[in-house]
Amino acid sequence: MTWASWYIRIVIAGGTAVLVVSVLNLAGHGTPAAALVLVALSCLSGIAGVRLPAAGVTVSSSDMFALAAAVLYGPAAGTLAVGLDSIAMVWHLRGRNHGWRRQWFSVAASPAAMWLASSTAFGLAGLADVVPHGWWLVLIVCAGLYFPGNAALVTLAVGLSDRQPLLTTWREICSRSWLSYVGGAYAAALLIALYQGVGLTALVLLLPLPFLLSYTLKISLARADEQIRHLEALQHHHESTIEAFAHAVDAKDQVTHGHIRRVQTDCLKLAARIGVSDPREVRALQAGALLHDLGKIATPEHILNKPGPLTTAELAQMQAHAVKGAEILSAIQFDYPVIPIVRHHHENWDGTGYPDGLAGEAIPLGARILQVVDCFDALTSDRPYRPRMTTTEALAILRNRRGSMYDPGLVDAFVAMRAEVTDTDEGEADAIPPRSASHTLETPQLPSAAPHHLDRMGLVCAFARQLADAQDVTEAGRQACAAGILMFGGTGVFYAYDHDADRLHAVAAAGADELAFIGTTLVPGRGVTGWVAVNRRILIGADARLDQSEGSENVPPRRSRCLATPVWNGSDVIGVLTWYADAFQDQAPWFAEAVSEALGDSLTALALVPVAKA
Repeated sequence: MTWASWYIRIVIAGGTAVLVVSVLNLAGHGTPAAALVLVALSCLSGIAGVRLPAAGVTVSSSDMFALAAAVLYGPAAGTLAVGLDSIAMVWHLRGRNHGWRRQWFSVAASPAAMWLASSTAFGLAGLADVVPHGWWLVLIVCAGLYFPGNAALVTLAVGLSDRQPLLTTWREICSRSWLSYVGGAYAAALLIALYQGVGLTALVLLLPLPFLLSYTLKISLARADEQIRHLEALQHHHESTIEAFAHAVDAKDQVTHGHIRRVQTDCLKLAARIGVSDPREVRALQAGALLHDLGKIATPEHILNKPGPLTTAELAQMQAHAVKGAEILSAIQFDYPVIPIVRHHHENWDGTGYPDGLAGEAIPLGARILQVVDCFDALTSDRPYRPRMTTTEALAILRNRRGSMYDPGLVDAFVAMRAEVTDTDEGEADAIPPRSASHTLETPQLPSAAPHHLDRMGLVCAFARQLADAQDVTEAGRQACAAGILMFGGTGVFYAYDHDADRLHAVAAAGADELAFIGTTLVPGRGVTGWVAVNRRILIGADARLDQSEGSENVPPRRSRCLATPVWNGSDVIGVLTWYADAFQDQAPWFAEAVSEALGDSLTALALVPVAKA
């Protein structure tokens, strides 16, 4: 048997014993009518008590009657009043699946505390006799011992049963109930004073008081509950708005798809690690991580997805997204400081950031946390202008920027947090989200307007005539690749999508390195070609090494850039055409989309299904 079980049994036995002794004492010595009225009022108050689930307490006026009974008629009357009140409370809360031992403990603990407190108080009866109106001294001692004693009995039971720190449990119980205890003692003092003035009539007049108080409190709580539900609805609307904004950012900036979700997760982990516990700060960071790039909605798409370095003017437009995001959010009345996080998440620790040049701790803590996590996720993600870095390389950059761009303490905490991530978790955290079925429902984008160049039109027409004679996937794909070679040079590859294996297979190629590509396999969602297969849109000027790092290590990295465009079969993507070259002309997107559209139409017309086996 555990210490908790022994303790609970001892309290139950002691409380039951003092209750029995109190009943026998009152029955043997004759009980005044006023004492019985006080006991009845205490019991009725327990029945009419109102439960406050949020605070974890039950509010009633029973304490005032029990204390008055103890002071006026001795420990037996007070103990019986508390005991009947406890029984009424347990009966009132029946059906809440509390075990019998817990219910019995609740009945026994309060009488035991009252008996000890009132017996000690009446030990001062001699002192009370020589002090004018000495009953108030007895009341102070009785209340001062009963309330802490009752809390101590419960604290020990909870602490021993749940293995919680006793001091923490004590503070939690007292913080919820101390005001009710003080109010009960004060009300008991008024009741005793009134009784001594007008006698039993005062108690009779007070008989409806418990029910009036209970009814009034229930009405007030009903109104408060209605307001709480309204606030919860508003909170739900706020969260829905945040989610909608986050989806809008993701849809706008497809290159960084999934970035904000990963950043939000790591921001909350880092905040918890450094001890951020304020609910408002946590909620602000949670929303700010999702909304920090909201201003990119106003940034032109060609700047967001540009594979090369930005010009001075383009950089200014990109940097404006922090202020623009804050301006958009200013129309929403958040009850937590999310706007400063969005506005200042590009400020630097040394004051060289934007938009306001804040430095050090003048930068909001949430913005400083977001800076570190945002940088790490960007470095460890594929971008059109570079492949992803390893975790080691990204952390080395964070350390290098420690104290200049980023808060030194946060960098140290984040590096320590990443050090605790296992290899398995690392792979899951860095993985690009897999292709989902929802992608197959998207409709293809129409090619952009064709330029009026007869030579390029002639190339497309000649290519279309050649496709009409194609007999298989390899021949059609090779002709499509060769058409691009005439425009871009380098090497062209047609990757057919295998739905069963969920892989992209290089089934046709043309150009300088065509033999090295044939037979290679890519994963949808990985690299440039995989990204195009999942996102169903053209990508031009991306780093060619991204494809080579995902299963094509044998391909010589002789070309620095690539252009990839999806090939459609009705409403679904059946492959990707990718050209690897050193540069692409302004008309390259139109030409690539025209070639891929012609290839898709040819394969559809010939009922050729481009599925290759590894």
